[in-house]
Amino acid sequence: SLIYTDITSISVTNTTHALTFGSGDTLDPGVYSLSGAVSVSGSLTLDGGGNPNSLFIIRSTAAFNTVAGSVVTLINGASPENIYWVAQDAVGIGANTTIQGNIFSNSAAIAVGSSCTITGRLLTKAGAISFGPGTLSLPVNPSTHVDLLGVDSFIIFTCGGGVANTGASTYTGNIGTNLGAITAFDAVGCIVNGTIYQAGATSVVTPVYHIVTFGLYQGGVLIPNSERTRTALTAGSDIYLHAVSTITTGQSIEAKWRVDTQSSDTGASVSAVNRILSLTRVR
Repeated sequence: SLIYTDITSISVTNTTHALTFGSGDTLDPGVYSLSGAVSVSGSLTLDGGGNPNSLFIIRSTAAFNTVAGSVVTLINGASPENIYWVAQDAVGIGANTTIQGNIFSNSAAIAVGSSCTITGRLLTKAGAISFGPGTLSLPVNPSTHVDLLGVDSFIIFTCGGGVANTGASTYTGNIGTNLGAITAFDAVGCIVNGTIYQAGATSVVTPVYHIVTFGLYQGGVLIPNSERTRTALTAGSDIYLHAVSTITTGQSIEAKWRVDTQSSDTGASVSAVNRILSLTRVR
């Protein structure tokens, strides 16, 4: 999938860490790509180093597992949305584990034991997912490193396999499968704060392409013929503004822009970087 490709395309920073993480260790931000089955045992601290956008990717060429009772703690800006546990094969989360981050299997099932607490997502390209009893919730913020596309609002999603609740659990986020059955989420004690998408269900998302109008202003007044309009289809577009004006001492020249609003819009942001101002003096 595109998400897996994006994750694995991020430059690796460490290939020598031991296959087992934990036992009181503290891990610095980085992309850890290891050959073999990766596991977490005991306590593991992820230290963001004061950077709220710090990225942790722990990637395995085989399986990923946690030993029962393992605890992953975040400090100094580390946040669940920017943590990725990525396995080529199956994922097993031991009972009573507390773990943060997005747990991703490229080709197999994800099984979570009883009484686990996870802030993140369970995602697999192929395989069943089971969870419960326990608590599974979405991170508060979106990832600043990987675009999770249509599964951003999902706590559980599999491209091919069933999804099963196996105990009284609390889920905060959407649950879905592309191929398979979703079962037992109506069991006694099970709470789902989100939407369950059975295979074949479709959530239609219509892209909103904003119209952004840029202009040059002198003393707060638009300079005639300086406006340019652009449809915000892609990031990184170049905008060239031209204007002819007489500038007196103390006057300011400003570049401003406005974004249109459209129905079903959740808002948009536009930023301008690498601004270059060229002046031609004519007498």
